[in-house]
Parts: sequence; structure tokens; C-alpha cells
Amino acid sequence: MCTVTYLPTGENNYILTSNRDESPGRPTSQPIVHERNDGLKLLYPTDGMAGGSWIAVSNTGATACLLNGAFERHVRNPPYRRSRGLVLVDAFDFERFEDFVEQYSFNQIEPFTLLFLTNGVVHELRWDGEQTHYRLPDPAVPHIWASATLYTPEYIAKRATWFEEWLSAYKSYWPNAIIDFHHTGGEGSKYNDIVMNREGIVQTVSVTCAVRTSTGFEIIYEDLLKRKTTKKYFYPNSPVIKDHLRLISNELYLLEHKTFMVITKKNFPYLSQYLAGYLAALSQVGGLNYNILFSEWLSNRKKGPTNLIWTAYIEKIMAKDNDEKAFALTIDKLKQFVESFIV
Repeated sequence: MCTVTYLPTGENNYILTSNRDESPGRPTSQPIVHERNDGLKLLYPTDGMAGGSWIAVSNTGATACLLNGAFERHVRNPPYRRSRGLVLVDAFDFERFEDFVEQYSFNQIEPFTLLFLTNGVVHELRWDGEQTHYRLPDPAVPHIWASATLYTPEYIAKRATWFEEWLSAYKSYWPNAIIDFHHTGGEGSKYNDIVMNREGIVQTVSVTCAVRTSTGFEIIYEDLLKRKTTKKYFYPNSPVIKDHLRLISNELYLLEHKTFMVITKKNFPYLSQYLAGYLAALSQVGGLNYNILFSEWLSNRKKGPTNLIWTAYIEKIMAKDNDEKAFALTIDKLKQFVESFIV
């Protein structure tokens, strides 16, 4: 929750990416869905010590992101009434973010910066321990924020410079390109680069990227300690996508257990041709290009849309031209892909 970038991608859509700088011993869970009795669904990674989170998205199309500190490094004065991660979750309880700013009690809460994106508006709230500071950054241009508790004004300004240099190389924005910036931005200083490590006491433990589209969210969560990347597709308001996933699952079951009811030969060329056509047919109705999504899900760290469709990626990269292995991998990976959707 210490370096955050915002990239507008048109039509109220955006990419919000957050590096969490924290003690590596602090427990954290990967993003899961939290359902409320009022129908609200939130997807966020959980802080295992204090509860709450530093980044969350909702089925109402909103995103919230937290940074420690307001304008400058403060002197801690515990005990605090409520963790800042829970304050982030509390913000979703209000119909309008302005109501949260005006009505929520911030007394005895440690200073923070909270970003809340909804309906094409970027809200920025800073609580300095005594009063709130509220503004509306321009949603049409990119922005970067950094934690005032970890970085001096000099290195906050340097982050802005690194970000401007990165922006100058791109005319359009892709999730994995900005994730690369969140890994490589800096000047070679372990203490102050975008991915930082201060002798294992505080370090960048994860990178989370929330991609807002007209249909929902794609969440990319990189656990840097475990070196594991998790992708989830959050489309809770789309019955069409839910139906498509059911159909794909049924088809995979038949292909795995009753192959010859679907294709005439049990080999990878027949399987890949059939499934690529099947996914393309579903894409014509649902607004999601399942072939491209599956390809990107497999390849993980491409800087833009992958140049290798999933059929070639599995055959050449994963199975190394082993037909039997490619056949089994296709069914197994497509199952995992379907399970990454939250509908």
C-alpha cells in the first residue's frame, strides 16, 4: 500500500496498480470474495493481522486503494480505534463516497490516503490525524501516489519522474506493462525503488493490479514472497458469462471422460481446433474473447496482448510438441481458467 498508479483506458475504465510495502512476516491471503447481506460483493486480499485490505473492488464497479500516511511522516500514537484496512472496507457501506467523507468518524485512526474510484470519478481522501483533505484528481490523466510514511518528498518526486518517463514510451496501456513498471521502476536503490527492500524489515511483498472493464474486473495478484501470480475475473453481474462458463465446464467433462462423443480422434490437433472454435462461438454472444483471455491467462507476463494463441502456447511452450501431454494440459488448464472467474 505504498506505491499506486492509475491509468485511464477510456469509457470510465482504468488500470489501478498497487505495490504493498510491509513486513514480510505479516500474514496475507490472496484475493477472495466477501459477501454482505445487502448483496454487496467485495473482492480483496486480506491483511491477516489487522483485517481489512489495502485494495478492493466491488460488484457495484467501485475500486478502493489505501496508502499509509497523509502528507508527511507522522509519529505513531497507538492504540488506534480501527485499522486503516477496515476503514477501506467501511467506505463501501456508503451510497456515495462524499457521504463517507462527511459522516464517518476518523477519530483515533492512524493517518492514511484513500483512493476511491467509481462512476468515472477518482476520489482522494487524506486523513492527517486531525482533519480530512478531500479532492478529485482528473480521471482523464494518469496519476501516481506514494506513501508518506516510507518515502521522503525527494523520492516521492522521483517516483513521479520515473512514471512520466514510463508513460512517454506508451500510447496505450496494458496491465502487464504497468506491472513491469511496478517491478523495475527506480534507479538501483533497494531502499527506495518501486520494488524496495530495507534489509528484510520492510519490503515490497506483493503487486496487485485491478483492471476495470465495461464488463467487470480482472485482478492480477503477485505474491512476491511466494513468487506466485493469481488471476481472477470478477464478473458478478453477467448471467451470460456465468452461462458460458457452465457450458465450457460441461464440454470439458465430455472431452475428458467421453471424448468420442465430441471429437473423432483423441489428439491435440482435433481437440485444439474444436475448443478454439467453441470458445470463439461463445465470444460472439458474450462480449468476452475467451481465446485471447485464455492465452493471456496462460502466458502471464506479456507486455501487451499475447502474440501466441493458447493452442500454440500449450503445444510448443508447455508440452514441447508432446501430443498426449498437450491434450491433457489443455483440459487441465482450461478447467483452472474457468475456476478463475467469479460470477
